[in-house]
Amino acid sequence: MSLAWINRRIAWPRGLNGGLENVSFHQSGILDKDLPAESFDFVHLRFVPTTVGQHDAMVGVAARLLKLGGIIALQEGNGIGIDCFSPHDAFSRL
Repeated sequence: MSLAWINRRIAWPRGLNGGLENVSFHQSGILDKDLPAESFDFVHLRFVPTTVGQHDAMVGVAARLLKLGGIIALQEGNGIGIDCFSPHDAFSRL
C-alpha cells in the first residue's frame, strides 16, 4: 500500500468528525512509541498481528496506550472471515 492511499483512507473518517471534540484519528506505526502512554480509551487492531509479527511487542504497545479501564479490540481472520471467541454483542457493532 502506498502512503498516499493510506492518507486518503484516513482523510474520510477525519471528515466525519462533525465537530466532535472527543474524537480523533491518529496514524502511526503500531511499534512506534511516538504516542503518549495512557492516551486512548480504545485501541482497535484489525488484521495487524498476522502482517506485523512481533505479537508480544505489538500487544504491549497497544496496552501501554490505553487509559485505565480502556479496551483493546483485536480482530484477525480465521480463514473464513472474522469471528469473536467467545461471542459478544459488542463485536458485531465494530
